Amino acid sequence: MDNFKTFTNDFRKLLGHLDKTKKEVIIAGDFNINLLELHEKTAFEDFFNTMTQHSFYPKITLPTRFSRRRGTLIDNFYCKLSVSSLQSTAGVMLNKISDHLPYFICIDIIDKPKTGPKYISICKKKKTAATDMLQDLLSFNLTDELDTSPNADPSKNYDILDNKVKHQHKKHYPYKVVKLDKKKHKINKWMTDGILISIKQKNALYR
Repeated sequence: MDNFKTFTNDFRKLLGHLDKTKKEVIIAGDFNINLLELHEKTAFEDFFNTMTQHSFYPKITLPTRFSRRRGTLIDNFYCKLSVSSLQSTAGVMLNKISDHLPYFICIDIIDKPKTGPKYISICKKKKTAATDMLQDLLSFNLTDELDTSPNADPSKNYDILDNKVKHQHKKHYPYKVVKLDKKKHKINKWMTDGILISIKQKNALYR
């Protein structure tokens, strides 16, 4: 039983790492821990309690291995499923391909359809925006605001300059929220005007 306790203690650390993931997790295998003897052996009960405390629940509830004298439940799927795939079906197949019966699980994963945004933020850019922004930046006397002493903190001076540039950029390149038009708005940053033109031509050819 000492080996089972050592295994449970080491396995508990792994379960702690899996607690942090938001994905579906299924642990399957031959654990050599007979769930039919939970109330007879403390080590088996400790293992089962450890799994359920971390929200891992067994899906197989019938014996998976038979000998001449008894049956044991040592093969299992321990699942931690999200709300999107709570429904599952598991079972054991009666086939003598080995001394362990084959077992299976089916999980209903609900895929939510991905819908694009209805609205998008676009930049209202004038032709003279770059020139106007540059003129405003040149009009500031940054030496009055920057720390020019020999022991000055360069990070603080950088933040001052960065804030000035961001403020002017926001002023000369304002954004507004409009209804998405796939024909003229760029949903992704990698999209270019040329790609939009190609999409428009492709749709025209389809029609």
